[in-house]
Amino acid sequence: MYEYAFADESFQSMVGLAEGHGIRAANYGSRLAEPYIGIIDYGRGARDVSLRGVRPPTRGLVACTIAVPSARDAVRAARDASLPALEPAEEEIPPFGRVTSALIESPNGMLHHVVSPPGP
Repeated sequence: MYEYAFADESFQSMVGLAEGHGIRAANYGSRLAEPYIGIIDYGRGARDVSLRGVRPPTRGLVACTIAVPSARDAVRAARDASLPALEPAEEEIPPFGRVTSALIESPNGMLHHVVSPPGP
């Protein structure tokens, strides 16, 4: 686990934070050579400072990218659970290469990006 914190006026402006709010983060992973999951706290205070319901490019935030066997099946399962999901699209995304990609909104309002090998 790696933890860090900082306060930077230009970054706070870019992500839409109220003045005086710093950023704290914790990154969790099992090995340096493996992906880490980052949990970021954008500060407490003003009620309008929330990640709930925000969409890229406003803050450019997606909760995480998850490799799945089929992005289309993940979207179908999300919609079956009454969760909003964008139609999957094939695209080139470094470092994944050519993939089928989609965004799914979780029950708490955060976006999750799913990718799978391209195809049906």
